[in-house]
Amino acid sequence: MSAVTLQRDAWGRWVLTLADGQEHVPVTVVRAYPVSAPEEGVAVMDAEGHELWWCDRLPISHKPWRRPCERLCRNANFYLKFSVW
Repeated sequence: MSAVTLQRDAWGRWVLTLADGQEHVPVTVVRAYPVSAPEEGVAVMDAEGHELWWCDRLPISHKPWRRPCERLCRNANFYLKFSVW
């Protein structure tokens, strides 16, 4: 896990650096189950919506990853919409 990093660049954009050194800018973090299991199923997506990296569970003890992921998830808009037909 330490080979993959998530950090901000000089312009405040989130940068994902993969184990092979490839950087992706900008990225966003998306929770697979934001209501029922917010700590499980986290994906890092590029600007076009392609999944770049997947984490089965947020690494609780790995603070360099947990803090940026929580910050990104908190800033994402999440709305429940119910329709009755």
